[in-house]
Order: sequence, then C-alpha cells, then structure tokens
Amino acid sequence: MGKFPCGPTALACYALLDSGATVKDPRIQKALDWLAAKQDEDTANYTLGLRANVWFSANKQASNKYLKNLQKDVERIIGTAYVHNGGSSYDTNTLKEGLEAYKNWEKIKNEADTGKYGDSSNSQYVLLGVWAGHRNGMEIPKEFWQVCLNFWLRRQMPDGGWTYGYWNKDGKTYGSMTAAGLASLFVCMDASMGDMYIKCGLPPEFAPVKKGLDWFDKNFETTLNTPMDFDGRDTYFFTYYMYGVERVGLASGYK
Repeated sequence: MGKFPCGPTALACYALLDSGATVKDPRIQKALDWLAAKQDEDTANYTLGLRANVWFSANKQASNKYLKNLQKDVERIIGTAYVHNGGSSYDTNTLKEGLEAYKNWEKIKNEADTGKYGDSSNSQYVLLGVWAGHRNGMEIPKEFWQVCLNFWLRRQMPDGGWTYGYWNKDGKTYGSMTAAGLASLFVCMDASMGDMYIKCGLPPEFAPVKKGLDWFDKNFETTLNTPMDFDGRDTYFFTYYMYGVERVGLASGYK
C-alpha cells in the first residue's frame, strides 16, 4: 500500500469495531496489537485519521486502554494542521513542528489562499482523527478548531460546495468534497462555537453551512443517480462519497 502500510488494517478494524466486533475477539486483539506496534511506521494523514478512530472505538470497550495511542496520533495530526494553516496533505508533521508553525499563524491566517495548504480529502481525515480525540475526552486547543474552520471557509465555492483542491477552484464542485466540507464545518462548529448558540439574539443558522446544505438540496438526487464528478472522481470513488454523506448525517443530525 505504498505510503499507507497501516491504512488497510486501520480501516478494517474501524469498520469491524463500529459494526459490533469486540476487542475480546482474539482476531481483533491481534490486529490492535499490530497497529500499536507499528504506530511510528505509518504517519500518513489518511492512516492517522482512521487509526485514531480505531483507538476511540476500542477505548469504549476497553476502559481507555488505548488512550496513549490515541493521544499520540491526535497530537501528530494537530501539528500537521498547524503547519498547513488548517489544511493537510498526504504527509504529516510532528506536534513540535506544528507548534513552531503555529507561532506564525497570526501572521499568515489572513493571507491569500494560494493552494499550498493541502486538499479537502486529506484535511477531512485529519479532522476526523482529532474529532475522535475530542469525543474521547482529550483537551484539544480551541485555536486548532478555528484554524481548521478558516481553512474550510476559505475553500468553499460560491455555489456552496467544495472541490478537491485550490488548484481546481474554477472547476465544478462535486458531492464527495462537499460532504467533506460540510462534515468538517459541523465538527469545527460543535467543538469551538457551541457557546455562541446558548446566547439569545444570534442567528439560528451558520450561513456557510446553510449554503452547503442548500447545495445538497439541489444536487443530492443527481449525485446518487448520475454522480456529479470531477474527472470521474465521484463515479469512481462512490463509496468514499457515501462515507462522506454518512459523516454529514452523523455530524449534523440530518436524516
């Protein structure tokens, strides 16, 4: 699997644990031990996002036995997001590198988006991993959520959808990346903006989320029957898109 040697095992464990498998099953235990032993061998962002959810799912059954594994992966992810101004690409960075980059974040947070800060696909998996830590009780810096929220807001297109990367910003928005953008906005809102919504007088909707949901209202049936694609991506990666749709449902509460 090239640069993702632990990715398929993390994906399989995540699916099995969320489908009712138990950590007491010797086959699951063997896989978890394998992932733990190889934790430093695969630090690509797709793997980290999936593996963090493996630890989260296993911890629910195993009294936080894998908390240190989860913390290690999540801290590395946070460092990556800081380096890339809220976005992420395939490669990862250490927390130390990330914190060094974050020292300069105030200087770069309002700069024009030149596309050097990653792609929507990797970036949603980074957030997926940190969200696992958040749900497991880890204390995530509030600034992290704001950095990531800014990334997704910068990348939202005028029609409310998202593309894969800044370099195709003039291209057609499509389902899988719009699902990634929406799910990520909901996660950032939940983690960093909740206090706002207990105050009276604030608008009930966050406009960028409404624009994204409006995109789905307009295009969802089309994406299911004749998937809107970018170079065939949503057609070729349709199950990837379906997972994104599930994440929107889980994050938003919409059926």
